[in-house]
Amino acid sequence: RGASTVDLSRPPSRFPPRSGAPPPTPPTMPEVAWPEFLAASQQLFIRSPNKTRFTSKYRPSDGVLVLKVTDDKTVVKFKTDQRGDLKKVETFTEWMFDFLAEAESGGATAVEAEK
Repeated sequence: RGASTVDLSRPPSRFPPRSGAPPPTPPTMPEVAWPEFLAASQQLFIRSPNKTRFTSKYRPSDGVLVLKVTDDKTVVKFKTDQRGDLKKVETFTEWMFDFLAEAESGGATAVEAEK
């Protein structure tokens, strides 16, 4: 029997190697102002409600809230450290949940957020 050699220069991978090219990553959009974020994210939800995702992340170290809406083709981001913007975010979140709840009936419309 021949002795098997083990490459100790790299740690063993827990995952098998992928076949083919990695999936394309959506182009990132720089952070935009609230009106642009609101309009672009609403269009994403209206265009493809089943594929659009909304995430929010709060970084307590610097007090920044980052909102991101994506449909895997387009990414829209909004970043704020202003406490006054929380009401706008709350209004948008309520619209988003109402839209998704009413998407089957076709009764969802765009929200008029405070500017």
